[in-house]
Amino acid sequence: QDFHWQDGYAAYSVSKSNIESVKNYIEHQEDHHHNITTEEEFNALLKKHWDPDKLKEKQMI
Repeated sequence: QDFHWQDGYAAYSVSKSNIESVKNYIEHQEDHHHNITTEEEFNALLKKHWDPDKLKEKQMI
């Protein structure tokens, strides 16, 4: 398949229980990104899931 509509990619881990929803997301990803940019979506994911206290580097200090 041709992916000219995107300039890059990212990889994420997914729990087994979410495989079907992730497949559905991927199948409709181009349409999804007409409503929200990749950067906006990534920032929303960071806001929801990021915990800087769990960084290994911080724990070593």
